[in-house]
This record gives sequence, C-alpha cells and structure tokens, in this order.
Amino acid sequence: MKNLKTIALAFLIFFATSCNKDDEATPKDKIINGVNVNSATETFNSFRTKGISGFPSVAPVTWNDTLSNAAYNFAKAKTEDINTPSNPYTLSNGQLILDFPSILNYSRSANFAFFYAYPANADVTTVINAGFATNEQIALSKFMNSSARQFGMGQFGDKWYIMMSN
Repeated sequence: MKNLKTIALAFLIFFATSCNKDDEATPKDKIINGVNVNSATETFNSFRTKGISGFPSVAPVTWNDTLSNAAYNFAKAKTEDINTPSNPYTLSNGQLILDFPSILNYSRSANFAFFYAYPANADVTTVINAGFATNEQIALSKFMNSSARQFGMGQFGDKWYIMMSN
C-alpha cells in the first residue's frame, strides 16, 4: 500500500510540475537581430494566407534564424561600409546580400531580399505592412511566391532586411 501511495504522490508531483511548460517554451517576444520573431511571422503570414490584391492566398512561410542572421549581418556591413553604393543590396566590394546566407552555411538558396529604411525603434508590424503596401509588383510577387518556404529578417540601425528562400 505504501508503494501505491508513493507512486500516486510521485505522479501528482510530476503532473503538477509539468503543467504550463508550453507557455514557457514559446516566449511571446522572441527577439532575434532586432526583430520580434512572433510579430514578424504572424504579420508576414497574415498577408500570405489571406492573399492581397492581384495575388491569391499561399501557404505560410516559417522563420529561419540563419536567414535572419544573414539579413542582420548584411545590414550591419552596409551601415559600416564607408564607400557604400546607392544600391541597397550591394556593398562597395561588390558583395551582394544574397551571398550572405551561404557564408553562414545555409543549405538552401536564398532567392529574394527586400530593404526597408525605417528608424531602429520602428515596430516590425509597421515595417512589414509597408512592404506589402508597396506598388513594386516584383516585390509583391516574391512575397506571395507559392514556392517560398522560409524567411528571416534582420535590423541594424535604420536598415531592415527580409530574406526569403524556397
């Protein structure tokens, strides 16, 4: 009988301590490279899953830390490049933003990057909303590309970049 009580007590302790672990495992404000990941993912996918004018709904994309790191590293390099060209996707040494994921051993091919000029303290939702409000049809077609599977975003100073991959 003592063993049964001990087992029951152990089970109750285990059950009580395991409750609410899910809330702790997924923080509401995971910040990576200046970007609130949850807000960025929710906002970006709200457009993709509902569709936008001229583009039908498509499957959501998942966040990728490596793409975020690449976007952040490029934004930082662009800020520190004293001879930076006016093209927001190129450094003065000729290096392109889409080269940065492979430097981080990203196994896929990043195929699209988008630049935003917003203050460092801007809300990520505002920044992404502005991207989907653009009149640039090429950008919108990339944002709504049905073969896109992953995205990442990084911010350094007033430079915000999104990178996407199939």
